[in-house]
Amino acid sequence: MQLSSRSISLRSLITGITVIGGISIALVIYSQYLTQQDLERNTRRVQLNQYVQQEIATAHLWFEEALGGDTYIDVERDVRDRIRTAKELIDAAINGRMTSLGQIVALPASRATMISLQFKIVELDRLVVDRWAMRDSTGVIGGELDQHFDSVFHDILDLSREVGLQIEAGIMADQKKILTVNVLIIVILLISFCLIAWLVTNNRRELERRAEVLEIMVVERTKALAAREVLGDEKIVKISLVGVGMRSHAGIASRMFEALAREGINIRMISTSEIKISVVIDEKYLELGVRALHDAFDLASPA
Repeated sequence: MQLSSRSISLRSLITGITVIGGISIALVIYSQYLTQQDLERNTRRVQLNQYVQQEIATAHLWFEEALGGDTYIDVERDVRDRIRTAKELIDAAINGRMTSLGQIVALPASRATMISLQFKIVELDRLVVDRWAMRDSTGVIGGELDQHFDSVFHDILDLSREVGLQIEAGIMADQKKILTVNVLIIVILLISFCLIAWLVTNNRRELERRAEVLEIMVVERTKALAAREVLGDEKIVKISLVGVGMRSHAGIASRMFEALAREGINIRMISTSEIKISVVIDEKYLELGVRALHDAFDLASPA
């Protein structure tokens, strides 16, 4: 009967647990990274869209006030600069670049809508110039240009709201991606825990099986020895040489063995330590052995 080597070693088990743990930690870090990136990216997109709406609405309001006769409003500074700022922000959102709000990452799903929004903002700026130039004729409030101006303004607000919905859809898509990663982490952890439990259980069963095989092998080999009895000898004694000087003096053991050999004393067993050498001999040689060692090491002479 032979022992198999199917049991998994402790080192392999620890390596597997470490690898699974490392993968899980990496996925957790990646999930946190996605969450942070999603938050920063979409926060800037929402801020940009809201800022564009605010700039256009303020420009529209102040332009109407200027047409109404408010001399404190500078059309170039208070109206057209705001429209140009909105146009630049939309351009940054289309192409993805740095703005006063930070780095804006382009949203492909909103590209077509944003291009339309940009065209409408350019058209609004042109209407501001035309209405202001003809403010005393067709550009007055309630005139033909005013109706066109208001129509373009409302188109801009509608397109901006559509962009907002597309940004929300992008946020939902990113959240689904993060959720997928988190679910994957949970699945990997559950699988890893189940695998570890299975490995430990399987390893224990294999060790128990091997113990049973070893027990059977011991029984079989004991039977093969055909042993009928155990013999013992109580007529033995132990003689010991004890001294701290053994640590620094070489040849003590050889002198002891030679002294006993000269007297024809057979040594049955030897044990040693740092400060002691012991031998087991037949009981009948006790006095002869002690005397031989006294003589060999001059133990009878005064110190």
